[in-house]
Amino acid sequence: MEYSVQAKENSVTGGVGKDAGTYSRGSLVIITSNPEDIWRLAENQTLPSNANGLDGHPYNRNGMIINAGTMVGSLDDGASFFPVGTLCQLSITSDDTNLKLYCWDSDKDNNSGAISAYVQSY
Repeated sequence: MEYSVQAKENSVTGGVGKDAGTYSRGSLVIITSNPEDIWRLAENQTLPSNANGLDGHPYNRNGMIINAGTMVGSLDDGASFFPVGTLCQLSITSDDTNLKLYCWDSDKDNNSGAISAYVQSY
């Protein structure tokens, strides 16, 4: 399934997570995105980034440091996050687990663009 994750609307700072499906215990979930897909961060939108984020631009949120612009996921409605980037594989350990995808950034209001995330479950 393909999901369009918006840099502004799906930001960890004031946005809402992009619902990317509900998965069962024991499922293997693989999330990919094209490294050529970009979104832009910063007021003048000169910071293009793919889902792997901007090297040298760490952002600390609640003690978790990830490069700004990284696509991240959450399995607990945004209480905690994990990096997704252009490739992520995870095993689901709880029943009826809802996956949400976000853009990791400090200010959603100056973001633009979207990155397509492809989510497969086995």
